[in-house]
Amino acid sequence: MQMSVVGVFAVGDANNNGSTNMPHAMFSGKRAAVCIHVKLAREEARASLGKQDTEIEARELQGEAEPA
Repeated sequence: MQMSVVGVFAVGDANNNGSTNMPHAMFSGKRAAVCIHVKLAREEARASLGKQDTEIEARELQGEAEPA
């Protein structure tokens, strides 16, 4: 769960289904970690797409498009 502070997440083993065993806690922790990882990776990908700092000249594109 993402908190109101950007980049801060809260995870824990408190749940309402009465399951308190170790395998369930490990599974829940792993699932939370994977979800956080995916969210951060998507944010990083979006940020890097916005930073396209290389410019391709038209003649370079035309040369690549012509058959050899």
